[in-house]
Amino acid sequence: MATLFAWLRTACDPFALVGFYPMLTLPSAALAASAGVLCGFTAERPRRAAGLYALLILLSAVPTAWPIVAGPQVFAFNHFLGHMPGPLYDEALGVSAALGWFRLETLLWVTVLAGLTCALLDLGTGRLRRAGLRRATLATLVLPLAAIAFMEARGPALGLRMTDAWLTQELGGLRETEHFVFHYWQGKPREDVDRFARDLEFRWAQTRHFLGVAPTEPIHVWLYRDEHEKQRLVGAGRTQFAKPWRHELHIQDRPFPHSVLHHELAHVMAAPAGSGPFRVTTRLGVWPLMGVIEGSPSPRTARCRATSRCTSGRRACAGRSWRRTCAS
Repeated sequence: MATLFAWLRTACDPFALVGFYPMLTLPSAALAASAGVLCGFTAERPRRAAGLYALLILLSAVPTAWPIVAGPQVFAFNHFLGHMPGPLYDEALGVSAALGWFRLETLLWVTVLAGLTCALLDLGTGRLRRAGLRRATLATLVLPLAAIAFMEARGPALGLRMTDAWLTQELGGLRETEHFVFHYWQGKPREDVDRFARDLEFRWAQTRHFLGVAPTEPIHVWLYRDEHEKQRLVGAGRTQFAKPWRHELHIQDRPFPHSVLHHELAHVMAAPAGSGPFRVTTRLGVWPLMGVIEGSPSPRTARCRATSRCTSGRRACAGRSWRRTCAS
């Protein structure tokens, strides 16, 4: 009834994203079934089969989480659990080509697991044994395994994951300053690039003065043309984000002075004072305290906004002398 009411009486289209349901559920269900059959025939007892199945799911989490932790992306794919498109604040979603490639790879894994079971299954004992190996069946798995290897090798191009090298190539622009490695979209006017680079150094000095700490490593700033490009490449559209443990921030271009740069930069520059593997405020070094993490840049943000309201003459002076903080 709710779907019928939304369809007939509101401006919403309840069927706009109906493609997500078969794309996310059916391949994962097929993989769960093939993996369950493989584990059931491998183990002699149900508990061992369940443990082996749980181990497969845990192992699948490694290639899911690692690109987020060690790379620039904030989206994730998991063959058993589905797809995390990006931050919660990005509400406008759509079925992408990357999701299609990922689900194709899931079906290839279904073929591999089912074929492996058929190749090793001993019909007499109901167990998987190498003694009765069916070599012809095993040989048919070469093609899906080769397809999986090809897709993994082309992962960044297909949108399955993102790397620093591929992202640098996609954006096309690169400028290095004293404290920053500035990646920007190709085609941005040179005078805008120069001004943004000067503003980065000015904001670094300003934030260093406020916090009292600063990273010793260069900070990578990734500037995208718009939210659509950022969502396509790293999974976050409207959401600007930082990864303090990687000393980087990701924002889309806006008129000068950039209204979010100082906030995200504060997250990164506070990393030396952070704790845990992600260099943020945590409880016992493990649990992030999101209220403190998001609230700590607020006083510095307010001061930077006051700086942004300075006259054009004072901003020009600040751009030439970025080592000094703005006089209030």
